[in-house]
Amino acid sequence: MVHSLEMPSEDVNAIETLKGESSSEYQPAKTIEQLEELCDGEEGLIELLEEMLSYCARYTVTVARFKEIALQSEGTLTEARKEIDQVRGTTHDATINSINTFSRALAKFGKDNSWVGDFASDRTKYARFALAVTLSRV
Repeated sequence: MVHSLEMPSEDVNAIETLKGESSSEYQPAKTIEQLEELCDGEEGLIELLEEMLSYCARYTVTVARFKEIALQSEGTLTEARKEIDQVRGTTHDATINSINTFSRALAKFGKDNSWVGDFASDRTKYARFALAVTLSRV
């Protein structure tokens, strides 16, 4: 079983705000339960799943922070907005890598990883998955 989402309360609050704004917009390609079932108790897969979920959560926090800063800056490009956008991009890349790493490991163990193929190198679909899987945990 995957561990619960543990992070500072201000990050949880930011995610909850994001969830409140878009709760019906994001539905994960696979639920946490379905992803756990794919791991079939295999410790290596469970570790990679937990790592992937951690990256998804970090990415979701950066998206929430970006939205907060964008609202505060009222559309102007502030230094804080530039910084969080850079962090968001870097975190997005790391999240995509973790999703792909988990997918490759599933394939090595003969498990279904076709759900990742639905993303087909579309960064937006990876982002939506990361947001959805995190929002489903809050």
